[in-house]
Amino acid sequence: MNFVFLTPAPLSRRRRESMLFRTQTLLPFAAALVVLIASGCRRDDGKLLCHVGEPMRAVMEDIAAQYEQKTGKTVEIACDSSADFVEKIETARTGDACVCHDPFSRRLANKGLSAETWTAASLTPMIAVRKGNPLRIRSVNDLARPDVRFGMTDPDKSALGCVCGILFRKAGIANRIARKTVLPVADAEEAVERIRLGVLDAAVVWDAVITENEKNLDAVDIESRFRPQPGADHVLSCFFGDVDLCVVNVSIAALKYSKRPREAVGFAQFVASPEAREVWIRHGFSVPAGAPVSAVPPRAPSQLQGEPPL
Repeated sequence: MNFVFLTPAPLSRRRRESMLFRTQTLLPFAAALVVLIASGCRRDDGKLLCHVGEPMRAVMEDIAAQYEQKTGKTVEIACDSSADFVEKIETARTGDACVCHDPFSRRLANKGLSAETWTAASLTPMIAVRKGNPLRIRSVNDLARPDVRFGMTDPDKSALGCVCGILFRKAGIANRIARKTVLPVADAEEAVERIRLGVLDAAVVWDAVITENEKNLDAVDIESRFRPQPGADHVLSCFFGDVDLCVVNVSIAALKYSKRPREAVGFAQFVASPEAREVWIRHGFSVPAGAPVSAVPPRAPSQLQGEPPL
């Protein structure tokens, strides 16, 4: 069987230039139209947009559903890795509220992005291992064993990485860890997935993340003598500055760029209210014993001029 391929007649130079001109002229208008339509839909849909750090995704989806059931107001949850969280909010300048953990809440306030902030819960670092703990990992010291494949987040851009630095120093295994092949992971969620797949044996992650993955993971407690102590165990990070992580609070902030500031504050207060505490606890978080208090006092942008980034 013979195939006949038809070749289209070549376009004239004038025709090509005409098509190129129309393409270059119309593309910017089309892009602007898409942006306008998208922003218009965002303004008119009546929803609140809440940026949420990945460890708080599941609990915030439940709280948002509870809030909608109570008030009839819908809250859209947008999740992202905490490492890029604040920068994306600063660049896009969209959204009504933001849920993140220390020290990102401090960074959010210092960039002048939050109008008001409340403490909703707190996180505790734990050692995550495969279900059944086949390697019998019992202590921070076991993470330095040659037979334990260990994963760790970036200590310069991750709160968990900063915590690991403190744990290893206090346990006296920092040099052994430095000589060991440690698999880098982007965040706690990636570490958990690699443990589930058998690529890793252990990683230091948040207790709530283990709770969300309890079918595949077991938790090993970290000895109190190795945990960060208030006022004593600071970490100097090029990304966060001077960080004290003895308590890692989860905060919700009403954002300054919100088009619905009153509704944003109302939702934030609900997230930090006693009514929502049962949801936080069910997802493995700890909650404040007393009434919610402001986690990070917001500062005016004028106070930030000349201040080094945290």
